[in-house]
Amino acid sequence: MISSVSALPTLQQFVENSIKSKGWTRRQLVQLMGYSNIAKGLRRLDRFSQTLEAPDSRFVSKLQIALETDPTSLEKAMSVTKDAIEDNAKKTFTPHLVICVDFHPQPWFAAQFVQAECTIKVSPDIRHLSFLEEMEMIISLYKERSEKLSFKERIIGFRYQRSYDSCLMFDKKQVCTEILLCNAQQPAKYFGNKVLDILIKNQSDGLL
Repeated sequence: MISSVSALPTLQQFVENSIKSKGWTRRQLVQLMGYSNIAKGLRRLDRFSQTLEAPDSRFVSKLQIALETDPTSLEKAMSVTKDAIEDNAKKTFTPHLVICVDFHPQPWFAAQFVQAECTIKVSPDIRHLSFLEEMEMIISLYKERSEKLSFKERIIGFRYQRSYDSCLMFDKKQVCTEILLCNAQQPAKYFGNKVLDILIKNQSDGLL
């Protein structure tokens, strides 16, 4: 269950409070949303309450109508949930590499296999290294994994999620081409060798 430090309810709490006040069950709620397959409806409701991932574009409006609530109250609960999800992601974040390829595998189980093969977890202790040592380590990890992939000729580079809100992009020659500061109003982007110069300077200035 997603928990929040806010005084406002999360989406899951909002839904539970709403159906309780009406004397309904969760089964009745998903029936009002139009689900004849109750188990499927409950799974989708639970997933949306926990992740805000809606199965289709009409799901939110169907939930709002079924709950007989105003859109603003539902949006506030969704906003609280979004903040709680992000806070939890920050607390549990682990640095990792993701090898990028030039194709989108189908069906879904093939996509999951490729994603697992292309994701490399990195020890949080890597941030205790100097920046250059850190870069040497991630490039070494990339080379080691990429050589083992059966689709290595389709690799176009990799991204290094260095912290929850910062990411470094590399091309297939291991040249850092882009910096993404995810929480900045306008992501900072630099290209070519200038990237490493900026990163090294930021480290020496205590900014990394």
